[in-house]
Amino acid sequence: MSNFLDKIVADKKARVEELMQRCSLEILANQARGHRGLSLIDALLCDSVNIIAEIKRASPSQGDICMDVDVAKQAIIYETAGAKAISVLTEEKYFKGSANDLLKVKDNVSIPVLRKDFTISEYQIIESAALGADVILLIVRILNDEQLAKYIALAKEYGLESLVEVYDKDDLMRAKKAGAKLIGINNRNLSSFDVDIANSIEMVELLDDDMVAIAASGIFGRNDIQRNLEAGLHNFLVGQSIMEAKNPETFIRELINAQ
Repeated sequence: MSNFLDKIVADKKARVEELMQRCSLEILANQARGHRGLSLIDALLCDSVNIIAEIKRASPSQGDICMDVDVAKQAIIYETAGAKAISVLTEEKYFKGSANDLLKVKDNVSIPVLRKDFTISEYQIIESAALGADVILLIVRILNDEQLAKYIALAKEYGLESLVEVYDKDDLMRAKKAGAKLIGINNRNLSSFDVDIANSIEMVELLDDDMVAIAASGIFGRNDIQRNLEAGLHNFLVGQSIMEAKNPETFIRELINAQ
């Protein structure tokens, strides 16, 4: 991991310890019991352009993006525009998100909601189910093989799907070994923060037939979508460009209708 990723993980561990003081794992598990989320995999089965639209207040690389966003209103716009799912960044310190953002989104849409955070503990997975999330993010770079397989299984136990994020071939091999089926190919190098959409185009050829691929980062317009479509990729997680769009609904429709 990069030094920055190390710092994020260390801060997240401290945050989880703080949360556990407020609410025990046992209480959280009782709240999460019986949760059955919506399936993102099912939502992405059609071969059209499938957009997972993200609510993202800020990022380490870009700073503040849209701090005063009304997340409930934004989520409704996303669903109305035809997004197949919504990603909500809940990391507090670097992305300025919150669990409350996730709750507001879940209360206002009927499509799958991804909790996008730095998942490094069982507690966070069970918390995600208690919050009503449908999908969690597992980043290969910050987990060992044992954790990755264990967390995918635990998420399933609590009615959650796992979007497993990879960047390169080594990440993907580890994801395969852990049994991951929903693969997010990050075009952003988490060590340098450089973005290259060619990464997902090259990586998709290495996926197994039963894997569902999602390209993430670097999608700023229809030309970017078209390049991926030509490589057989039609699922996209789009955050910053939607958040910065003057009319997010129109922008999402333009992405979906890219041909």
